[in-house]
Amino acid sequence: MQQRTSGRPSGTDGFDFSYRMVVDPRYKNVAKLKDRLRAVLVAQAIIQLFGMLWIFSATFGKKDRQAMITLAFGLLSLVFGELGRRRSRVGFLGLYATTTLLNVGLSIGDVVRTGVLYTVIRDGLSWNFETCEASRVLLGILLQAFGVWTSYHLRLNMSPKRTS
Repeated sequence: MQQRTSGRPSGTDGFDFSYRMVVDPRYKNVAKLKDRLRAVLVAQAIIQLFGMLWIFSATFGKKDRQAMITLAFGLLSLVFGELGRRRSRVGFLGLYATTTLLNVGLSIGDVVRTGVLYTVIRDGLSWNFETCEASRVLLGILLQAFGVWTSYHLRLNMSPKRTS
């Protein structure tokens, strides 16, 4: 049995660093963007949870179809985003971006339809139920926009570069 010797391996003189493998920067970017997307998805899930609480407490006994559809698109976008992030699937990230943008539109429409934003503007910034809901929706829209931006750049770094 051969014993290990300390020091430099035989056959190298220390100047072979230029032949060593280097990790392509896009793989480092993919890892960084996946971590960022994970944080965005967790924050979106928390905001969706508050949205569910809002829907079930504010519309108790009533059927608010648009709010339920908005919630469903939000949950669907979270599923697509997590599948795309975990499995490195560009198609799921595209579906995440599409459903997230639809959710942003539905959220804005829901806030305008219910008049929550008008109530907040009219009454000022008194911390009541409507103010919390408007803040939740605005924060959710900002997070979703950041999530779409992150997934777009993640898709660019995941896709193979074409050389002609």
